[in-house]
Amino acid sequence: MGDWVAFHLDVMCPWAYQASVWIRDVRAQRGVEIDWRFFSLEEINRAEGKKHPWERPWSYGWGMMRVAALLRRTSMDDCDRFYAAAGRALHVEGRKPHRPEVAAEILASIGLDPGLVGDDALALWDLVCATRRFPHLYELKRPKTDADVAYVAQQFAPYLNARDWETRERPAR
Repeated sequence: MGDWVAFHLDVMCPWAYQASVWIRDVRAQRGVEIDWRFFSLEEINRAEGKKHPWERPWSYGWGMMRVAALLRRTSMDDCDRFYAAAGRALHVEGRKPHRPEVAAEILASIGLDPGLVGDDALALWDLVCATRRFPHLYELKRPKTDADVAYVAQQFAPYLNARDWETRERPAR
């Protein structure tokens, strides 16, 4: 049995989407098996007293996660393809996959997209695997420069521009 990864995702998270592009390329090159799993940023970041995502009539990420979970019950591949297409629509194209017409298009024609691929994908994978040698190494980070912050903003601009829901930064008007 080869390498196996439990990949936890929230369709609405641009960071998870970027990591999914990378791990799919690693899978294509190294045969890594991906077990797609779910977490809800809406639930984790829920303010005290606010309804849970499943208690509200509509919850942006929760609905897409439910579609992915339903697909996962019959095929991990279908879940993978839905997440790739929904993530691309939201985070790359700036479209709103929770809108019925976009969701229907995604379900009708699912595909993959480029990201961190090729030698760079494998180099990062090898570094990640090398950390197994250190059982008490839990996380590595480096500070972001102003140029890094600008780059991240540029990469996530389609996602940020597509947002039309309330947040702390964009309260109800």
